[in-house]
Amino acid sequence: MKLTCFVFACALMLWRNGEREGGDIQMRSSVTLFRNRTAWRELLHPLSIKGREAQWLKRDNVELNEAVLREPYYVLKPYSKAEQQRDAALRSEMVIPGVAGPQVESSKVPETLYGVRMRHPESWGTVPPHQPSKHK
Repeated sequence: MKLTCFVFACALMLWRNGEREGGDIQMRSSVTLFRNRTAWRELLHPLSIKGREAQWLKRDNVELNEAVLREPYYVLKPYSKAEQQRDAALRSEMVIPGVAGPQVESSKVPETLYGVRMRHPESWGTVPPHQPSKHK
């Protein structure tokens, strides 16, 4: 519907222009008259709009990565006396356990738990078999 109205309006305008010029209706190319104002360079792009956006985003990523790579790998931090004293106090408060992972508060010996000696005791001298059910 909109297209037919547009075509009708174009024809009416051309017809009126022809009347003003002296009766003889001269058809004019409506492509140049009613073309959207697009810069002619926009028509030269080989990529679509989304393709161009992707290229811009890729360029931005490359620039960010280059900026990160230009930064130094590490920075030597200058220490003042107050900072050194504060760090020493924090280090003295900090407790680093010798064992990683969760700690059991009270580990009971299996003999006291079950009242029976373990079938396969683990120690530095004795290593339990890997599949005890097969070694009966």
